[in-house]
Amino acid sequence: METIRRFLVLTPAAFAITAAVLLPLMTAGNLSLATVGIALLTALAVTVGVLVLILAAAGLLRLLRVRNTWAVLGAACVLAVVTATVAYALVAASLPPDDEGWNLLYVTGSAVASVPAWLGYAVGLLVLGRRDRVVAARNEAG
Repeated sequence: METIRRFLVLTPAAFAITAAVLLPLMTAGNLSLATVGIALLTALAVTVGVLVLILAAAGLLRLLRVRNTWAVLGAACVLAVVTATVAYALVAASLPPDDEGWNLLYVTGSAVASVPAWLGYAVGLLVLGRRDRVVAARNEAG
């Protein structure tokens, strides 16, 4: 439960990082309330998708009695790659031979858009790990 709680605490930071990256990209030529709203909803959807993969990985690794947060993040990243690869293959297989492949943009775009969320969780784990070590050192010294 501690592993899941740790990732839930990091979710707002991952959302903020994802929104900070997607907002300028999605509103580059058209800064309006609608495009800002779409960018924020996209950042929210991407972050929730990554969180769902992390929770699934945490559940799978719990069956193996693995509680390491870095192992959970790595397993979730592998799940994301496998899911994106299968979706890409299914969409590519359904396209006619003369199609230019624009339908694949949804798969690749969502995979690329999720990179800031993964980085947000990784940076959050680094910060929490550093903070835990500092607190443990203070408790040990005093």
